[in-house]
Amino acid sequence: MSHAIANRWNLPDLGLGLGLRGKHIPTILRQQPKVGWFEVIADNALIHQGWLRHALDELAERYPLVLHGVTLNIGSTDPLDLTYLKGIKALADRWRAPWVSDHLCWTGIDGRQSHDLLPVPYSEEMLAWVTQRVRLVQDVLERPLVVENPSSYLQFHQTTMPEWQFLARLAEDADCGLLLDVNNIYVAAQNHDFAWQDYLAAVPWARVCQMHVAGHTTFATHLFDSHIGPVDPPVWDVLRAAFAACGGRPLLLEWDFAIPSFARTWQEAQQAWAHVADLAVPKPPAPLVVPTAPRQPQLTDAPQSAALMRWMLDEVTGHPTGVAASQWIAGHGRLTPDARVAIHQQMYAARCDDALLEDYPLLRKFMGKKPFLAMAAAYRHAVPSTSWALERYGEHLPMWLAGQPRWPPHTAALAQLERALVQAHLALAAPPLDTSLLDGLTAADQGRLVLHFAPATQRVELDFAVLPTAPGPQVWLVARKVWQVNRRELHPVEARLLAQLMAGVALGPAMAAVVAADPDAADALAEHVGAWLAAWVQAGAVARLELA
Repeated sequence: MSHAIANRWNLPDLGLGLGLRGKHIPTILRQQPKVGWFEVIADNALIHQGWLRHALDELAERYPLVLHGVTLNIGSTDPLDLTYLKGIKALADRWRAPWVSDHLCWTGIDGRQSHDLLPVPYSEEMLAWVTQRVRLVQDVLERPLVVENPSSYLQFHQTTMPEWQFLARLAEDADCGLLLDVNNIYVAAQNHDFAWQDYLAAVPWARVCQMHVAGHTTFATHLFDSHIGPVDPPVWDVLRAAFAACGGRPLLLEWDFAIPSFARTWQEAQQAWAHVADLAVPKPPAPLVVPTAPRQPQLTDAPQSAALMRWMLDEVTGHPTGVAASQWIAGHGRLTPDARVAIHQQMYAARCDDALLEDYPLLRKFMGKKPFLAMAAAYRHAVPSTSWALERYGEHLPMWLAGQPRWPPHTAALAQLERALVQAHLALAAPPLDTSLLDGLTAADQGRLVLHFAPATQRVELDFAVLPTAPGPQVWLVARKVWQVNRRELHPVEARLLAQLMAGVALGPAMAAVVAADPDAADALAEHVGAWLAAWVQAGAVARLELA
């Protein structure tokens, strides 16, 4: 038997949903399956302003979308990133997301990033600190922040209460929602030797807005929250008990690695629902009560937690301080404190290296995988990650390579070209080009023509040839036609003309400036300028035309 307990905000019961992954989007748009809702990784939607943003606009017309963040950094002592928060709010408004969720964790400190969901100490200091930050976040979002219980592999000496007590008090003190990840509960219970039933018994069910279920990986010493399906059978028991306690919540399957077809993923989600369908009961509307919990005093810092975080980030990113892990982290029979930190060290290295492998495939092919990974490790140690977006992790690689005598100069040039391709892929979409201005344009007016270039368009100057053409410096045009990124090496005169035009100079004065610098360029301009203009338009480089 289950108990019908509505959520605190009367948020909609969306039924069964799926964590949206890029490889499934074309299938979903084409087949329009009967999925109750999709959860969108907010950080991906924020950084990918091209095809993904367009596809999500289409999906939002057909399905409810909820935003799920991974870099809010709510537990850090760094200031909240208000630019990031306002970007998330804009997306939530755009797609009418009823709530936004993120994790009870921290991801970085002092402007450096771990690209990991690192645990917080469950202390009174941290509770007061996170409470005031959650309230601020909700003020910006103008909708509930739904906080997810994390998977965890270590516990700190600073901890003075169990995770479930910390979350319950946070939900009340900050007046926020909870996202109950039943796989994370099971993983944490196995890793820290507690009973998952004790965790569920302490959950304030009126605060729970959503549930997650996912797969994990079993090692000899611990469980790892890998989000590789299928779901492990014991997790179904946790899910059923959670549904029985509250009568059900919007339920979502996550599958993030070794992702199968959409059909297989959705089949696993439907299996999750089959385990709990008999326990899902209608909930009466909950009264919308104005919160009466007093606001915590505003803290300027959380000094004990900050010291711990600085130590841990140094360890995770491969810059050990010499302070023993046992000074901060509690031991355990199956894993030493050092072994527990090593789990996060391996995740940081893997995520950073995978980001470079994805962004620099030509460089990896040119260097070979083993030398590429050696280079990636050296870059990881030398250049700290300072952006919440993994897509920006490799943005300094070309400049860093240029200063490394170990690798030949053209490796930096190739990295520079590939970085431009990544930036074009992420860039904001431009509206279709209106070429009606060119109809009946007189020869006299042609010189007044001003070209405005699309956000994805870049003119890339390389000091060394990167592809088998003439040796020496090269200039490339990188552009995006609709969603297809393309590149083309430019004729030297074409490259100089494009530089003038991208600076906002009209066509006539731009051509005159090129000829003034190099009189021999006049013949090339006379013969090819029309073809060059047509090629730029065809490549999607030009967004708008006007007459000066």
